[in-house]
Amino acid sequence: MNKINSFYPNLGMSWATIGVFFGCTFAIGMLIAALGMFSGNPDFTNNSWVTLVCYILPFIFTAGCIYFYQYSEKTETAPVAKDIPVVIFPLLLIFVPLVSFLIEPLTAWLPVPDFVQKMFEGMFQNNLATFLMVVIAASLCEEWLCRGVITKGLLRHGSPLRAILWSAFIFAVIHMNPWQAVPAFILGMLLGYVYWKTRSLIPCIFIHFVNNGLSFLLMSIFPETDINASTQDLIGNQYWTIYAAAFVVAIPLGYSLYKVLNKEKVIEE
Repeated sequence: MNKINSFYPNLGMSWATIGVFFGCTFAIGMLIAALGMFSGNPDFTNNSWVTLVCYILPFIFTAGCIYFYQYSEKTETAPVAKDIPVVIFPLLLIFVPLVSFLIEPLTAWLPVPDFVQKMFEGMFQNNLATFLMVVIAASLCEEWLCRGVITKGLLRHGSPLRAILWSAFIFAVIHMNPWQAVPAFILGMLLGYVYWKTRSLIPCIFIHFVNNGLSFLLMSIFPETDINASTQDLIGNQYWTIYAAAFVVAIPLGYSLYKVLNKEKVIEE
């Protein structure tokens, strides 16, 4: 584990790491498609437990590649996390859903093609396996890769702003579709900033858990809702009134979070 923690990729190495991740994802996808074809069971590829395993394996393979790459390299000391103020967790619990709600209009106008809609319907089912993938595995795996590896490395090789922006962009890219990429980029900037200030994955995992957990909850409450439906479709005529109220509430919450995170000087590596 220390070998993985001591991996500090620059921008080029960060993209190479993502290339390994994508390559593994593609290879596993092809293998599962072939197994489904040869087994004569077309529903095999849509099984939510199979999807969960296929989601986790590329992260494990990427971690293995990092470990073996670092095997002959000099092990460096990982940054020490700051004491995390407990108050940031209730702040984030309210702030993150507000941010998700406020950025929705950026992509709500973009229709989802039929083939993408069918893909999501097959992947995201209202069951335990989907919960484990979307809420638990995504929060742990994506935060380890995007913040625990990439943001951490970029912070050592450049300015915090550059590290946060590039890691947010990479976070958007790994979602592989524009309907998730835009909100992922904005959320990725928040995640990168929180990681920079705390040097800990715990609050980042919490943010991701809250964001994805809310999406899963809405999916569970409104299982028949079309994937193209927006929050405005669900709320109706009061949408913009609620939107304005959410914006007003988000400003002091964001400022409070900023003040809490900046009480102490950021750790220098």
